[in-house]
Amino acid sequence: MRIKNILFSQNPPQNFDKSPYAELTKKYNVKVNFFKFFQSEEITVEQFRKKRVNVRGYTAIILTSKTVVDYFFSLMQKMKVSIPAEWHFYCINEAVAFYLQKYIVFRKRKVFYGKGDQEDLLRLLEENDEKYLFPCGMESIANAFSDVMDSRRIVYKKIEIYHIVYADIRQLGLDQGVYDMLVFFSPHGVDAFRQTYPDFDQGDILIGALGTQVVEKVQQEGLRADVCAPTPEHASIFSAIDSLLQKTNGRRR
Repeated sequence: MRIKNILFSQNPPQNFDKSPYAELTKKYNVKVNFFKFFQSEEITVEQFRKKRVNVRGYTAIILTSKTVVDYFFSLMQKMKVSIPAEWHFYCINEAVAFYLQKYIVFRKRKVFYGKGDQEDLLRLLEENDEKYLFPCGMESIANAFSDVMDSRRIVYKKIEIYHIVYADIRQLGLDQGVYDMLVFFSPHGVDAFRQTYPDFDQGDILIGALGTQVVEKVQQEGLRADVCAPTPEHASIFSAIDSLLQKTNGRRR
């Protein structure tokens, strides 16, 4: 099946002409569109203070996304709370771990990270005797992770620091075959999609998924992840889509 239209569920790049998206359109004569399926909103300092959480009462922090990193450090800065020097950082993957350099001196901290899936992160948490702080969003993904930590008797405190607002995506006509391919970059995007289209029949529509968590979420929702990254063959989602388009469309002459 030739792919003519692809929807990327995120905001468009600032400079489209110099982006990987533009390269796909030039090579394979495919049209691309962008629409962020959700937005995240940080809670206020007042809302955080009402939770009465003493961050210094914990020995480590669990970080599952760059969004969590940004919102947590933003709140700490607004409240003029310094991060304890002895804290350990447990991250879902290497990308989140290295993103911490935006806020801490990396080489002076104990930072651990998994391979991108929750099970690997849970293994790290179980291997260490820590009292964890778990900042997260107000959504089912965090609740599910908390349930597993409870079942494994991991000592932690969950604290919700942002909430998710789903966009009105019905206007996109995703259930009417407008797009040949949908690409997800976050489990929240999959949740927003499923909430809008609970009875969606995927059929011939292809789905791309970036990251282990997104792939798992797509599959949990009974959908088919046709293009995934990262994999041993494709480090990026663009490489994976490029490989697919070579087979379906052929290079543009």
